[in-house]
Amino acid sequence: MLKSFLMAENYEVIAVSDGESVCEKFFSDDFNLVLLDLMLPKRNGMEVLGKIRESSTVPILMISAKD
Repeated sequence: MLKSFLMAENYEVIAVSDGESVCEKFFSDDFNLVLLDLMLPKRNGMEVLGKIRESSTVPILMISAKD
């Protein structure tokens, strides 16, 4: 749903479904913003956040269905 909304507003969106894929995609392209879910398979959002922060200061918005 979020992807569809952002694309309707003319944002370029790349969506992946697990933490490993996030890391692979992030380090192979250039991004202005990351929307990161805490509950990802393979690598959770906090692990991915740490990996991104080792080399980048790109803005990251954490999203989650957790309380």
